[in-house]
Amino acid sequence: MDFPDGWMPADIPVHIQYSRDGKRWTDLVTAQAGRSGEGHAFSADIADARRGCFRAQFD
Repeated sequence: MDFPDGWMPADIPVHIQYSRDGKRWTDLVTAQAGRSGEGHAFSADIADARRGCFRAQFD
């Protein structure tokens, strides 16, 4: 991610989403991406994960 004027937010909310068919998405959990070295990092545990597609989305 690139932010103008060298500014970086402290935390970025990341929405972990699930879709059975890859077309309709549902939020499962929201994690916080925090500063990690020169960028941002996040992790999330998904309980009872099913077969399908997962993605991470942020504004």
